[in-house]
Amino acid sequence: MLKIPYNKVFVLLALAVAMSGSRELLAAPVWFGGSFRADIIMHSPDKPEQVAKGTLYVGPMRLRAEGTVGNQTRALIMDLEKERMWTLDLANKRYHEGPGRAPMPPMPDLTRLPSDPDHPVCGKDNPAQCVLKGEIALDGIMTQLWEVSMARRGQTTQMQLWVDPQRRVVLKYQLLKGPTLYRKLVEVSHEQGRATEKWQFTETIGSKTRNSELWVDARLFLPVRVVQNGQVTAEIKNIQEMVPDASLFELPKDYVQYSTKDQEKKADPAQQKQEMQFH
Repeated sequence: MLKIPYNKVFVLLALAVAMSGSRELLAAPVWFGGSFRADIIMHSPDKPEQVAKGTLYVGPMRLRAEGTVGNQTRALIMDLEKERMWTLDLANKRYHEGPGRAPMPPMPDLTRLPSDPDHPVCGKDNPAQCVLKGEIALDGIMTQLWEVSMARRGQTTQMQLWVDPQRRVVLKYQLLKGPTLYRKLVEVSHEQGRATEKWQFTETIGSKTRNSELWVDARLFLPVRVVQNGQVTAEIKNIQEMVPDASLFELPKDYVQYSTKDQEKKADPAQQKQEMQFH
């Protein structure tokens, strides 16, 4: 959920892998801690009064998020077992492959670990060298310290990862001679009657520092609140543990496929900008 405006492609890849690997969508190796239904509320970071609301349905390795964005009702369906994703235009009964102008749902607060064979940097047949240096306590949590190096265009990039293997998250990422991203467990409390962990994220780029806060449902691994620059940008409410109807995760047979390029040509620029604020 953190927006990381780094310029170098490798930095973007490495940081995404380290801290947000769970958001690699169809490639996610882990999933939520159970099936459920919940309400999504998203606020524009620039204009908090602009709100997008929707509903999140999660089943075994499948997800559906639907809501109103830019005065249009859309839905996003993800099926990780089939490795398929569709964006549905509900009002016009049409769809296209892949993500689009639909509410982008929160993903589990989990990630691939460097020890996983399918890790995109450290896994089998990948070019990086990943070495487990040992165990070290970080803010009272026992972590694994990994050193990662990768050669690219004649240059070697090095980084360190402090991994919490129990929670399957990276607590600290340090790109040598580069940015640092650090998450700290602030407290464990109850939100909506559910055990919730509050995390503080600190991004450091040169002399600049930015803080964000993330609340995670401890049972479902579900981010339930995000605060950036003191503003709530995303909330999950009314969580109901249940198994949603299987039809919610299927592509309706009467929907017609359309091209996203055709839609972009017809879209009003102001409308397009408003829709994109909530992706």
